[in-house]
Amino acid sequence: MSETYPSRQSVSADVPDPEEISARFVYNFFVPDEGVNEEGKPALAFGHLSAQTQALIDNRTIERKVPRFVVLDVKRVFKGEYQEFSDLAKQERLVTDHCKRYGRFQPEAKVAVPFMETLTIEDPDLLKRLRRLTRRSVSYRVDNDTLTAEFSQTDLANALNSETPPDVTGDMILRLLSDKTEEGVTYVNSINEEILTNDLTDQSTLRLNVQIPSKFVADIQKRMGSSPFSPGCFDGLTNQKAYEQLQSNARFSTRPEIDMALDYEPEIKAFGTPVKVSMHQQPRAGTCGYIIDKWEILPNGTRERKESIFLDGVNSSKAIDSKVKYGASYSYTVSTVVLIESTFEDDPNGITGIYKTQFMLKSRPSPQSIVKCIERVPPPPPDGIFYRYDYDTDSLMIDWQFPITPQRDVKKFQIFRRKSIDEPFTLLAQYDFNNSVVKWPMTEVIEPDVNLVIDGSYTAYVDSNFDRSGDYIYTVVSVDAHNLSSNYGAQTHVKFNQLENKIELRAVSQPGAPKQFPNFYISPTEAQNINTVRLTEDVMLDSNHQTMRIYFDPEYLKIEDSEGYDQKFLATTSVNGSYKIQILNLDRQKSKIVTLEVEDKIKGEPGWLLKNNTYGKMRIQNGVNDGSRNPGLRSNQAAATPLAAYFGTKNRK
Repeated sequence: MSETYPSRQSVSADVPDPEEISARFVYNFFVPDEGVNEEGKPALAFGHLSAQTQALIDNRTIERKVPRFVVLDVKRVFKGEYQEFSDLAKQERLVTDHCKRYGRFQPEAKVAVPFMETLTIEDPDLLKRLRRLTRRSVSYRVDNDTLTAEFSQTDLANALNSETPPDVTGDMILRLLSDKTEEGVTYVNSINEEILTNDLTDQSTLRLNVQIPSKFVADIQKRMGSSPFSPGCFDGLTNQKAYEQLQSNARFSTRPEIDMALDYEPEIKAFGTPVKVSMHQQPRAGTCGYIIDKWEILPNGTRERKESIFLDGVNSSKAIDSKVKYGASYSYTVSTVVLIESTFEDDPNGITGIYKTQFMLKSRPSPQSIVKCIERVPPPPPDGIFYRYDYDTDSLMIDWQFPITPQRDVKKFQIFRRKSIDEPFTLLAQYDFNNSVVKWPMTEVIEPDVNLVIDGSYTAYVDSNFDRSGDYIYTVVSVDAHNLSSNYGAQTHVKFNQLENKIELRAVSQPGAPKQFPNFYISPTEAQNINTVRLTEDVMLDSNHQTMRIYFDPEYLKIEDSEGYDQKFLATTSVNGSYKIQILNLDRQKSKIVTLEVEDKIKGEPGWLLKNNTYGKMRIQNGVNDGSRNPGLRSNQAAATPLAAYFGTKNRK
């Protein structure tokens, strides 16, 4: 007669785990081996971020001694009903001593009956994978691999939206196309200064823990990793061998007979000596600290386990980690350590009875926080650029001061020259004295004949092509060890005056003009062509015109925060908003303020542009909106206001 045995029970210990851990990289100064050395400064900056360590940060001691570190902030959990456990754990350093040194703790997932394994399901790369999939789908859809500027993001989203199911909204496609978090771009709410994140970020931090029989764990994990759209498919495939070994051991150790005591009782790793009592007692527990686990994410996608950080006390929620390499990516998770006192029926010395014992449980890890250890602060441009003429060699000598920067990472200088403000700069030479062990990828294409590799820094350049007929604009740029370029330094017009036999210097632009816009700070009075005025001009000069045309053609009509609320950056009549332009007639000394109002007649969500690319009309004072789908002017129309109505026919400026 056959006998049926009950299935093994699924035992789960519920230890409160931290909701999140945040990681922030701090770069202080350059060292040549920063790309390969992760020894750090453990005596100063590794472990608990105590008040003493914070004081060293505040008085800039660590800034001078520790080249780089990661600051970790844990969202604290409830202390527990028995706070004395937390106080006792901090006094006796249970986490840093007993957990770190002796390993006397038990992960929550290991509180299970034999041959049961806890499988964690998460998809931290969800957002990255969807961004890559969306961009490649758009490239295939428009038959353009580079997605050049001829397509706006709205056009690309509209093109792909017509080919996707209804549950894939155009708004989601647009947000995936415009997301720049991988490039280090952070969007901040201008009102409350909170960082805005994509809605999919919350889904990528979701973590599920399930218990399954060890005899099937490899088969289930392999099935999960068979699809590139499966959560955690890549991590599952890289760890497949470990799961197969675990499954093989479980199948080999399975016995045909069933021992109820062995096969159905959870295993507990006791802490201390069990004490025999007369009756069962109510379990007591208290949070005694945290364990921060760390992995390095290698370029091939695999992960390498690193030294964990142990924190004593429930209030010790901040840590510092200086054992990081520049350019590397690290993943951090945090788990709570709880001290539990409970009673069990056992026979430790052959005497069956009720025993009271203590043990420490480590909670399941929090959603991971990934930090890439790179800096994004460019160096300042060189200061104090001096020009002298060498009469012996008929050449121009340029000297500059080494820029002062706390990062101490300036490793290149670039010398530029141009004929006038109507022409782009030409790179004359680049001094490369970078002594980094690991050279970071170039962000600019430099011709080999102008790239001069030297042993040490050099702050002078001789332009042998500048003779007594020379007439050029010069400037110098700094580049750091990570190929971050400064803006242009001060731009100076240098001309040789043959009558006085000396060079004449004239300031053209203050330092700080972006490389893409060398005329950013040039005054309009210095420009022969009015089209070369700097971009920050808030006054427009014009003459001999009777009509002003104002175009309204926005690419986006609304911007939402992470919760889907409209930020109302577009001022329409529905929010009592308007735009004003002040027109001044310098001859007649009269002025007039023109009020521009955008009337919003959209009912409900604005949605996408109409197929004929039409918008509404901008209402100027008493104008009328035609009630189209979106507010604003048609892309090929404009609203015209005669200036003569304000000033008469004579309006020179």
